[in-house]
Amino acid sequence: MAISAALADVYLGNPHGVYFIEAIDIEHAALTSALHYTNASFGVTGLLDNALLDTASYIPLPFTATLPEKNTDGNQSLDLSISNVTAELVGYIDQMAAAPQSPITLTYRVFLSSQVSASGHYLNQLTPPWRYEVSSVALTATEALMSATKVNIHNRLFPRVRYTRTSFPGLAR
Repeated sequence: MAISAALADVYLGNPHGVYFIEAIDIEHAALTSALHYTNASFGVTGLLDNALLDTASYIPLPFTATLPEKNTDGNQSLDLSISNVTAELVGYIDQMAAAPQSPITLTYRVFLSSQVSASGHYLNQLTPPWRYEVSSVALTATEALMSATKVNIHNRLFPRVRYTRTSFPGLAR
């Protein structure tokens, strides 16, 4: 998970007048389109793939993301706290809860105030963007709490193809 050199400079040196903008995309099969939020105090239009093809308009909604820490467990979890939860967001969470068979995908992006394309869209500074599956959601009176982990490759079948007698008749003796 690489970050851009410009973003690394902002993290380390904090240059005057340059700041980073965090953004999240929440996707689920029950939603008609992805939810796009930024913790900036203003709306942001950013490029999703930096190839000048796909853009998203991010709506201001205060949130705090606690990024994964390096550890020996191999657990890469991101904790998200969304403040000032609106009735609209609660409705989206209810829609997602009604279809628990499909996972909630959370994509974390970072944009820099100084990195703007010719068309005026912010450039994504994480290549590729960090994608997680939401493992838990909790609602309080004032905030929504989400815990998201990297896609779990440890609990998947290997090889991905199941070798059965119907698929591979040569296995039958």
